[in-house]
Formats: sequence, C-alpha cells, structure tokens
Amino acid sequence: MPLRRRKILWVGVGLACVAAMAPIAGAFWFAQQRAQRNENRHLAEYAQWVLLRAGDTLDSGAQVLRQLDKEGWDRCSPAHVARMRELTVSNTAVDEVGYFQKGRLACTSWGKVDVDVEQKPAPYALGDGLGLDVTLAPRLNPSGPMVVLSYGPYNALIPPARLVDVLSDTRMAFGIAMPDGRLIAQSDHLDPALLDTLLRQDMAGVVGEQTYASQHGPFFRAVAVGRTEDLQERRTQELFRWMPIGVLVSLLLAGLIVLATRWQLSPARELSAAIRGKKLAVFYQPIISLESGRCTGAEALLRWPKSRPDLASPDVFIALAEQAGLMERLTQLVVDRVAADLPRILALDGAMHVAINVSADDLRSGSVVTQLARATKRHDLKPANFWIEATERGFIDVRAATATLAQLRAQGYKIAIDDFGTGYSSLSLLQSLPLDCLKIDKSFVDAIGLQTATSVVTPHIIEIARSLELEIVAEGVETELQAEFLSLAGVAYAQGWRYAKALPLEEFIAFVQQHAARLRSEGDAVIELEYD
Repeated sequence: MPLRRRKILWVGVGLACVAAMAPIAGAFWFAQQRAQRNENRHLAEYAQWVLLRAGDTLDSGAQVLRQLDKEGWDRCSPAHVARMRELTVSNTAVDEVGYFQKGRLACTSWGKVDVDVEQKPAPYALGDGLGLDVTLAPRLNPSGPMVVLSYGPYNALIPPARLVDVLSDTRMAFGIAMPDGRLIAQSDHLDPALLDTLLRQDMAGVVGEQTYASQHGPFFRAVAVGRTEDLQERRTQELFRWMPIGVLVSLLLAGLIVLATRWQLSPARELSAAIRGKKLAVFYQPIISLESGRCTGAEALLRWPKSRPDLASPDVFIALAEQAGLMERLTQLVVDRVAADLPRILALDGAMHVAINVSADDLRSGSVVTQLARATKRHDLKPANFWIEATERGFIDVRAATATLAQLRAQGYKIAIDDFGTGYSSLSLLQSLPLDCLKIDKSFVDAIGLQTATSVVTPHIIEIARSLELEIVAEGVETELQAEFLSLAGVAYAQGWRYAKALPLEEFIAFVQQHAARLRSEGDAVIELEYD
C-alpha cells in the first residue's frame, strides 16, 4: 500500500475515533457541568430566600415595636400589657414583647415581671433605631435562645428557627449568621467546618456527600446545603438530555470523516496528489528509422511506479485525468520533465527529438503553448527538439485544436496525429490540420500478415499519409515481418518492443549508446565483408 494511502487511512481512522468519542465525552462533561451549575444556582436561590425570610421576619417584628412606640405608652398598665399581648398574638414572627422603664424590664406581653432584667445596648445596629442581639437566653422565657429585636423602650423575642423557616423542593438544611460569622440559626445540623467556610464568603460547590451555596445580604449571610443525591439526579437528567445529541454529533462527524477519507482515497485525489508530488515518471520509448536503423528520438510515456494496481495502467490513469480535469497539470509535468531530460538526450545526438502527447483539454485551452515556451526558454532548447502528438479525440473542438496546433507549428514544433484510424478523422479533416506526421496505431500494425478485416486498412492509411506528404511512424512494431512490410511500404519510423520497451532516462541513454555501437559494429562488418 502506498505511503500516502496508509497515512490517509491512519489519519482517517484516528480522526474518526476522535470524532466518535469527543462529542460523547463532551456531552458527558457538559451534562456534568450543567448539572453542577444548576444545582449551585438552585441552592443559591434558596440561600437568597433564607435572607428574604429573615428580613421579612425582622421587619414584621419591627412593625410591632414601632407601633407600640408610636402609641406612646408610659407605664405598665393593664391596657398596655393587653395591647402588647394583642400585637404579639396577631404577629407570626414575635413570641413575646417586653417594655423597659428606666433601663429595667417593667412588663411583657404576658404581664408585669418581678425579676430584675437590665436593658443593655444591642450588639448589632440595623439602622433606623433598630438593634439586634442573637442567641440570647431570656431569663423569663424557657423556650431557649432567642433573637432579640429592640426599638426604643421595647424589645421583641423571635425564635431563631423562624429566620430559616423556608420550604424547599428537595431536602436541604439552611443557616443564617451575622456578617462577622456569628451563627444565628440553622434548620438542621450543619458540618461546623463547612459552615465556618461558607459564612466567610459567597461560594458554591460539592464536598463529600453535600452540595452547598452561600449568599450575603445587607445584614446577614445565609447558607443552603443539599445532598449529592439531588446533584446526581440532576446529572442523570442532563445526561438523558445531552447524550443523544453527543451521539448524533459523533455519528455525523464520523460519517463526514469517513466521506472525507474516501474522497482523499478516491482515484482522482490519488492522481492529483501524485501529480503534485511528482510521483509519476516519464519513460522514453525509442523511435527507430526503418531506413538507417538509427534511433532518431523517443516518445515520452508516463508511468506511475508506486500506484495502486488498478491505476497502474496509463490507459486507466490518463482517462481518469481527463475525467477529473487534471490533463493540463499532467501535461505540465511531462513537459517539465522532458525539458529537464532533453539536454542529456541531445548530448548523444543533437538531431534527436522527443514526442509529447497532448490532450483535448490542452488543445482547447492552448495552455500547452505557454508550457512549452517556458520550458524551452528555461533549458535553452529549440522547438525542433519536440514533436507534439495529438490523438483524434483531441479534435472534438476542431477550431480550437487547429488554432493551437497551428500556433505550435508556426513556432517550429513538429505536429503529429497519434493513433490514426481509431477515432473519427476523415481525409478532409486531415487535409485541414497543420500536420507533419501521422502515427499508425498498434492495432493496424498487429494486423500485418494476417487475414483480417483490419489488415487491408493499413496500406490505405499509409497511402493517405503519403498523399498528404506526411512522415509516418508505426507504433507497436514487434516482429521483423512487420518492420519489413512497413519499410517496403514507405514508412519512415517505427517504435515498439521489436526495438525496445519504454525506458527510464538512464536506460534509454544506455540503449541509444549500445544501439549506435551495434550499428557501427554491423557497418564495420559489412565493410570488411565487401573488402574481402
């Protein structure tokens, strides 16, 4: 398997694996993160509701105290006590109201007191004359620690639990504290270390078996702590929502990569890559003069040495290049390679030439004219060193093809029609084309000496060429019989396995040298024989 093909396959497999796994992994990660964010937001919202609940509770208590202060009571009369009791009973936040005279507790909403309780300044000021003391254990109230809200000569006892009395949709524990971290109340037991951390800053996350969030308000800091079971339930819900999308994206990406890999491995893409990487080689098949036996030139033929077996044949990959619109690039490669090789070939014999095949696309666009001009200038070559071969298929657009060939012929290039007789050329078309040479297709050469319908065509082709004063080259000559017939018929040149197959440059140069040496040796032998 060619290296490029292996690379593409490995890259394609790797990308397909990544495409298959990455979206699923991404969906899993996104679901986890989204679940965590939603749970954090959920807990943070409840922490805010705890702050609101605490604020509403204190506001409710403050209304009672302000109302009593506004009414202007100045002693613990039965009416005053009754009024305090009335406001206490009608208020859901306050458990008890107390009235101070001269810094001493005089009475409460339940009557006069006989215990000496001093009125102390509240440790926390809430503004507008309100003061707050937290977790105070009143001497007259056995219910346990209370939150004490004070205003003027009055104070109100509020159970701490009412500040965190919030209904939740999942199992949660709430806590509320002063800004300095002093805990006021908690709805359930909270881990002291976690609580201490949460009461220092706003944060959210997971630790152990608990999820948590903390929020702060103007006077308090609240925390909400949930269970990891609720977080896991959210994760499961998010996974059910996002994993199908991840799987769908994985399938889509993997499918696209498979298609892209197949496209990269398509014959047209492989040929394009081979042209770009100059992986195609130019071989040279010798052209022999039937009169002198000398090698007078060669036809440049493309080979694809390391291609797939199904693309190795020139008939296959050249047809593929025509279908894929790659012929101009292919011709450019041949022109450049031949131009680079010609100086070494001409060093053997300055009269030699190399024939280059051009396609219908080359003739239609005229690009070969520019390609040859650049190549001859770069390597200091002459147009006479090139033959330009156009097949009959190249004359689909006769006008454009004729114009291109006429331009090349005017510049000094010899023009040949290749594979004559296999297409749809007519005598009138041949007469109108700027030609110097006609090449007889191998199928007609193979028929020489055989009793077939094709065998009678070969002499007619030769006669047509001679009538148009065209030089003739026979392709595919394999036997001595064929060579003798063609020579007697007036064919000037031949190529085929009778002389040599298409050869790499070094082997072609060696062939020319050995062939010339053999001719000289045979000539010397003839001279010696005649002398004898």
